[in-house]
Amino acid sequence: RVAPSAHVEGAVLGRGVRIGPHAVVRGAVIGDNAAIEPRAVVDGSTLANRVSVDSDATLRACVAKPGANFGSAITQFSMLGRNAVLCPDSGLIDFHLHGDVEVTLDGRRVASGSRLLGGCLGDGAFLGLGVKTPSGQDVPTHCMVIGTPRAPVRDVEEQASR
Repeated sequence: RVAPSAHVEGAVLGRGVRIGPHAVVRGAVIGDNAAIEPRAVVDGSTLANRVSVDSDATLRACVAKPGANFGSAITQFSMLGRNAVLCPDSGLIDFHLHGDVEVTLDGRRVASGSRLLGGCLGDGAFLGLGVKTPSGQDVPTHCMVIGTPRAPVRDVEEQASR
C-alpha cells in the first residue's frame, strides 16, 4: 500500500509493504511487511522483512535485518541487526574519511568506494533516546545503550508542586 502522495522510484517492494504520505523511497529494496512512515526518506538502502522507518527519518545506504526499527532523524552508511532499535533523537554518527573505507571480502581487505563510515547495531541491540555513538562503532548483539537514566525522571513531589 503506497500513499498517493508518496514517491517511489527505482525500488523493489515486497508484499504487504506500507509507504506513508509524502514518504520517498528511491533505489531501495524493501522486504515484506515493512513500514515506511509519513515523510520518511529511504535512499539506496536494503531493508529486510518487517523493518520499520519512523516518520521524518532519513536513511541513506543502510542495511537492516528483519524487525529492525529506524527512529533516528538521519542514519547513513549503517547496519541494524535483527530486531535492533534506533530510538528517536539517537544516532550512529558518520564522518567523512580522507580515503576509502575498507571492508573484508573473501578474506582480503578491499576499498568499498565510500568515504563515509557509519555504525552498526547488533541483533536485538537498543540505542536509547538521545544517545549518539561515534562513527565506526558498533553496539554488540543484545546490548542496550541508554543516556543518563535519571535525566528523564523527575521527583514526584517536585512534579506535584508545579
